[in-house]
Amino acid sequence: MRMREGYRWAASSMFLLMATSCKSPAKPTEAVVSEPTVPSASAGPADVMVPFVGCASDGQQGAQPAPTGAPRRFVLSPDLAGQVAYYVGDNDFGVLGPKGWTCFVTEGSNGNTLYVSPEQVGASQLLSTDNRWKGFIGPAIELSYRSGSTSGRFEVARVIARLFPRRMGFVRSVITEKISGLSDRKNFPTGKYPTDQYSYKTPDLVEFVTPAGKAGFGTDSWLLPNDQAIEGMAMISGDGVNEDVDLTELVLRLSVNQQALLPLILKQVETDATTRPEE
Repeated sequence: MRMREGYRWAASSMFLLMATSCKSPAKPTEAVVSEPTVPSASAGPADVMVPFVGCASDGQQGAQPAPTGAPRRFVLSPDLAGQVAYYVGDNDFGVLGPKGWTCFVTEGSNGNTLYVSPEQVGASQLLSTDNRWKGFIGPAIELSYRSGSTSGRFEVARVIARLFPRRMGFVRSVITEKISGLSDRKNFPTGKYPTDQYSYKTPDLVEFVTPAGKAGFGTDSWLLPNDQAIEGMAMISGDGVNEDVDLTELVLRLSVNQQALLPLILKQVETDATTRPEE
């Protein structure tokens, strides 16, 4: 299986570094519970109340039940309003996704990752080290938050080395820690994948496409290559002086009849990441 460079290592190393506290991802704006606007057939985007789906979690703090919550307000076009749900883990870490899917969150000293898929998975697959489960062969969404002030800094540094050359100072600072097996220079290869397509929205926010059947940034995840492209985004936040340097990363593949949801999911994650207050 083609995993993120050091990804399986990172999954096991988060348990080796439990002493480092995990910075919780900030909460998106609290929804105002009210009667949704009922658009006409020809109406444009409008406020719509989207179902809340809580996601159970496991990891550093042990198994945790799925949170409960009220529907959340989003601005959606009428034709998409009935197709989505808002999947939410502990600490209000959430992502829009197709209605009817399942979800699970892994938590560790490095950060949190939320998985949403029609295929039901949990700790026995995502936190196992026996390599029996290979990954998602079909549609899936993987949203991760990595804190640069915890053991998540190694993953932050790997993504910076690939995608954000102006941030290489952070990578050098991680390498100078000289932690054997973790901060070795070989863990941080530079340069973009040659077949990927990249679109920089800002110097610290990039959207990408890994073509069907190709290895790239999209397959540096639990999503295995198949006959469909993998899309997503990565964003670095914080200046490294007054705020921590953190990473928000989204990797997703939707079925052919769900492609209209992709821009909506990207926008929601990017908005949450951009408006996240520094803690």
